[in-house]
Amino acid sequence: MISPLFLDQVTIVAFLALLAWAAASDFYSYLIPNRISAAVAALFVAHAIAGVPAVDWTGALITGGAVFLVGATMFVFRLVGGGDVKLMSAISLWAGPAQILDFLLLTALAGGLVSLAMMTALRIYRPGPVETTAALPRFSARKQYIPYGIAIAVGGFYVGARLLTG
Repeated sequence: MISPLFLDQVTIVAFLALLAWAAASDFYSYLIPNRISAAVAALFVAHAIAGVPAVDWTGALITGGAVFLVGATMFVFRLVGGGDVKLMSAISLWAGPAQILDFLLLTALAGGLVSLAMMTALRIYRPGPVETTAALPRFSARKQYIPYGIAIAVGGFYVGARLLTG
């Protein structure tokens, strides 16, 4: 028989793999597919059912819902992308009340670093005033898009690492 601890660790590793996929997808296409966020949320259910250690379902749902409401409001004002909101909400289930502040802080710090890296790359590789390059799709256009899924994944990696190490 497979132990619940092993199953829980497998779900956490799968969660981390999905975060890597989301980050890569956002970097290359500026899109985070809905199936990634849905899979992250579904894996949370498997993680919670494995119950090693016990998961605060109520706290996780409230945390995920609150992040979704704030993110949806930001989406309405075009401050963030819809994929970013869905991914952050799904990761917030995993973070729960115990890790949500750490997750949000690390995501914000990583977002600043990603923005700085993109601005630096734009300054170095800018082909013309408004042209776009394959290396920096859409970022070099007038409106500057940031693949924030990378930063969200960094925050999620922290949550996953904390869950793996106890």
